[in-house]
Parts: sequence; C-alpha cells; structure tokens
Amino acid sequence: FVSLGSLDKQIVPRTIASANFDNMSRAWMAQLLLMPLFVISQETCSSVTCSNNPGDPGNARLGNDTTALLHFQVASTTTTTLPACVAEINTGDCNAMNACRCSPDINPQPIGDFPDTQGTLQCGGKNSCQKQAASNTNFFKMNTPSPLECSGQDSCQKNFNVENIGSMCVTGDNAVGPSSQAGTYKLADPDVATGRVNDVCCAREVGQNQPTCKSPTFENVGSFFCTGDVSCDNVQATLSGDFYCRSLQGCGDQTNPPNDDEYWQWTTSGKHCIRCQSTDPGLDQGSCQQADFQFPLDNSYPNLYCSGFKACQDARLTLTGSGTCANINCTLDGVNKNADLPCKGLEVDLQGGAKCFAGGDAISATNHPTPPGNNNQNEVCTLDAPCQNAEQTCKPSFCCVSDADVGADNPTIDCAGGCTGTTSTTSTTSTTSTTSTTTSTTS
Repeated sequence: FVSLGSLDKQIVPRTIASANFDNMSRAWMAQLLLMPLFVISQETCSSVTCSNNPGDPGNARLGNDTTALLHFQVASTTTTTLPACVAEINTGDCNAMNACRCSPDINPQPIGDFPDTQGTLQCGGKNSCQKQAASNTNFFKMNTPSPLECSGQDSCQKNFNVENIGSMCVTGDNAVGPSSQAGTYKLADPDVATGRVNDVCCAREVGQNQPTCKSPTFENVGSFFCTGDVSCDNVQATLSGDFYCRSLQGCGDQTNPPNDDEYWQWTTSGKHCIRCQSTDPGLDQGSCQQADFQFPLDNSYPNLYCSGFKACQDARLTLTGSGTCANINCTLDGVNKNADLPCKGLEVDLQGGAKCFAGGDAISATNHPTPPGNNNQNEVCTLDAPCQNAEQTCKPSFCCVSDADVGADNPTIDCAGGCTGTTSTTSTTSTTSTTSTTTSTTS
C-alpha cells in the first residue's frame, strides 16, 4: 500500500507478478505510475447520510457495518446527504418553535415513518413545518399514509406541500394559510382493511385570533369537517364523502361570488351529505355563503342541508349528468325566523338532465320564500317529491369528531390514530374489531 497521508484513503495498484523493483528501469516505473488505480475510501455513515440498500450505486455496501462502511469508488461517486430538517421531520416531532423548516431537495421528498410520535407527523410548534423557499413547489411524500396534525400557530405554511397523507387535522391559530402562503395537501386512498379514512378536519378553537385552512388546496379527501369562525375560506378541494360546515363566515369565498378560485368538487357518484349550519344572526355572513359545490358525475345524489342565518346564501350548486338528483333542504334556525333566509340567492345549475327537489320551512309561502333558482333566480327545482335515491335527511360523521359531537357548537377534534375504525361516507358501514359505525342516519 502506498500512503497518501491519510488513513482513510489508500491506493492499491494492480498486482504485478515477479517484479524486481530494485532493478526496474525509470521508464518502467513511469509506465507503472500511469496505470489505472482503484480507490477505496472509508466513510462514517448513518441512516441519515447513507443508504443501506446494497443495490444503491452510490453505496456499494460491504458487510453490515454501518459505522465504517466501505465504498468502492471508480471515478467520483457522491452520497446524497439528507438535509438536517428532513431528518427532523422523519422523527414526526415538530413540536418545538421553528421546527422542521425546510424545502424538499427532490420531488417528491420521502418522509416518515415518524417513530417518535407513534406514526403521526405533529407540527405543534409555532412556525413549524414551513418551507424556507416559498418558490419551491416540490412535495414531501409520506412513505406510509400517516396523520398530519397542524396544531401550532402559523404551522404548515409557506407552501408546505405534502402528499400521501393518511388524514389531516388542523387546529392551530392561522395554520394552513394564509392566502399567499397556503400549500397543497394530497390525501392517500382510504384503507378498507384497517378502517383508515382520508378525512380532513379544520377547526378554529376558542380564543384564536386567526382562522385555520385559509386558501389551501386539498386533493382526494374522504370527508371534510370545518368549524370555527372564518375557517375554510376560499378553499379548493376534491372529495368523495360528506361535507359538514359549522364555520361561521367560512366554507365559501368571503370576498367574491362562486368562481374557479374556490370550490368543493365531488369525485364519486352516489349519496353525499352537505350540511351548512349557521347559528349566529349577528354576523355578516353564513357558513357556506358564496360556496361553490360541484357534482360533475352521473348518478350523484347529494343532500344539501342549509340551516340558519344565510347558511347557503348566494352559493352555487352545479349538478351534471344523467340520473343525478339532489334534495335541497332550507331550514330556519328557530330563533330568527324572519331574517335568516338560508337559501336566498342560492343558484342551482342543472346540466345533462339533472334534477332537484327543494323543501323546508325557509321556502314556504309564509316565511319569506327564497327557493333555489338559476342565475336569474327563476325556480328550477320542479320535483314534487324528494329524490328517491338521495338521503332524505343525513347527519354526516367524521374521523375527527365523535357521533355525539356532530352538530355541537364546539365539537371535540381528535385525529389520533389516523381515524382508524371509523367511516365518513353516508352510504358505507364500517366494522372493525373495536368499532361498528353506520353514518347514514335518518330522523
């Protein structure tokens, strides 16, 4: 071996049989020194900096010693080093102030499986889980679908894009927003075998100064639950289950009429419940005021339930396709019967043979009739009886809210366990070893 002055770098020349170096000519020595060399380097390696995959071309592994891993390097091979904050994200514990602030180096950047927090990515620290470079549009991708909790103030901001999320629960003051910094969150498909559902819950808690979930994009959601003043304002979401909004002055676009900048779009046909409930007539806007609900598929059967002060005022419901039929229930809250007008200005756009039925005491002749209409507010729901395939009344259930709390002013929000053992669609019954839940109810 010829030493290069360092114990961790040594040169091994090719074997030369029967060479007498004392009598070797200078010319032969010059040729020898020009011959190709193999370089063996010794490198300290950890789970953060090196792959343990023997097939990784940058990590030709020798043995199982990860503290003194030898790499054969022919030419210059490099080992990708994981950013320190990604390693921090991988633990799942982002509960300290300013924790887990970084941008993905690659798209997508794998993360997980969050061993320090029992498989949940917890962004509980103030300013946690934020991108350092707002211009970076890359995604973090969970190795295994896992819950994402954004409970810290100003957490999950600056386009903190994540995909393959198991379920998502947002309770932090000004978390997942505001408008100029909201990210995109892609949910994984539900897991029938384990009962995990891909629901999203956004809840502004008592005493918070800012709303949750302002202007983000959600994709592939199961069911969506929203509560708290101004939460879920100007959201773009695709979903397959139910929708429940008890967010006063939220769940729509609070500055513009329905448009392509905000929408709730269903990606599956069948039965769906939409409940928009407002309780306080002292506020300027209702729960789903100016919201845009879209059902683009044939044989869709939504039940839109609008209750209380301006609950669905100036909202838009688009029904498209053969066999599609919607029940619309406009109900007074029992307190302010002469002023709340939950369906005033509600626009219903019927396309491709879709139909609708409208009922409820808020559109009766004695209570300031405000039936749903087209964009000129001409009545369009001409059916004399409710759609047979749609739920007549429904009470949607969500992974983060117990059945007992659905409809409560301040329901308990809990995303622990990734919503295992519950279901969120009105047309499905879920049974596990510990839970049996049917979410389609009638009253």
